[in-house]
Amino acid sequence: MLEPQICDWCGSWTRPEFHQSKYICGRCRRPLADCCDGEQAQPDLKEYKQMNCYFCGTPLTWGGDHDVEDSEDYDMETNLSCQECNAFVLVYKAMEND
Repeated sequence: MLEPQICDWCGSWTRPEFHQSKYICGRCRRPLADCCDGEQAQPDLKEYKQMNCYFCGTPLTWGGDHDVEDSEDYDMETNLSCQECNAFVLVYKAMEND
């Protein structure tokens, strides 16, 4: 069994699980290594910002990013969810001024 590590996808500390010939994150269930030699990218923790649930304080799990087309103020929407209390959060990124 591998030691707990930070998942590059959801940013959570996770105990890797072996599933269908690869190790996956125990929280978001995504592969921990994209290549067959087992190398893993190390997240840059200086730029990483973990969001916690407003209601229970549990780290939120990233669900995906989507382009926002019908807004003059925002260009990206990120959805996050809480694995503890099932809260759902949408975060909008403001457009950058050129």
